[in-house]
Amino acid sequence: MYISNKEMHEIAWVDTAGNWEFDTVIILKDPNTGKYFAGHDSGCSCPIPFEDMQHLSDWTEIHSNQEAVDFAKRNLGRFNADDSINLMTQLNNNWN
Repeated sequence: MYISNKEMHEIAWVDTAGNWEFDTVIILKDPNTGKYFAGHDSGCSCPIPFEDMQHLSDWTEIHSNQEAVDFAKRNLGRFNADDSINLMTQLNNNWN
């Protein structure tokens, strides 16, 4: 999913945008290496989110749940406590 020539699994995501737009962070796992990557994209509803992020160099490697939450805090304009709890719950359920 998302990265050319790589099978990636989405393990968590959060979107803080309103109607007709997106402001999204997604956490992916490479099942072949066990590495985790975070990506952020935003815009209006016309383009497909993350369509321009086709290479690993477009993503940020992360090593812990806390790094994922910190990445979201830095990149999402309206990230709040509920978003943080939601993201951490998804990560705790899927990080292995």
